[in-house]
Amino acid sequence: MIKVHKSINTPQSLQTKTKYDGEDVRRQLSLDQYKKCYLCERLLGTDYNIEHLKSQANNPSLKYDWNNLLMACSYCNNKKSNGYDDIINPILMDVELLIRQEVVYENNKPQFLFTYNRNDNNRSVSITLELLNKIYNGKNNNMRTHREEEFFNIIYSKYRLFCKKVQAYLQEPNAENINKICEDLKIESEILGLKYWIIASDERLLQTFEKYIRWNR
Repeated sequence: MIKVHKSINTPQSLQTKTKYDGEDVRRQLSLDQYKKCYLCERLLGTDYNIEHLKSQANNPSLKYDWNNLLMACSYCNNKKSNGYDDIINPILMDVELLIRQEVVYENNKPQFLFTYNRNDNNRSVSITLELLNKIYNGKNNNMRTHREEEFFNIIYSKYRLFCKKVQAYLQEPNAENINKICEDLKIESEILGLKYWIIASDERLLQTFEKYIRWNR
């Protein structure tokens, strides 16, 4: 999960207040989000929903508010539902700076941590951490259902592939290996939040690739 840069121009269909998921809304969100789910950052294809950052059930007045609409895969949208209205607003906040996102190999589980002092008691960050853990690790953060396991396997394979490219660069920092990593750090690429912390956690990597991990700022 990273910050989303969203067009300031409201799609015309929203002005009628008859539907929030008109064709112009779909097309604009697809462009703004580079065809990726804003939560898990997977490429969407045809598997997507127009998602309300603050749910329709709890915030009916925001149903047609352009600033409240994002595009999410059906998996993440179902996980979020109407129980996580107060997550970080990814349109306004640099999510990848606020939340450390990584995979712990020892227990085969993604981990999400608040990067600031926990005494700050930032409620929106805490709720976002809870949602991300639910998406990646299941309801009880311990045992995944079959669907959750399949989701994790998709993410994990992409994560491991990027790690292999990073390892190849660290062993042989030539132009070819640099270019492979740069390609994987383009804004159109998937799981940039996880990739960000691979780069940010190693000074050698940061010196070379820091300018490639500044998305939507």
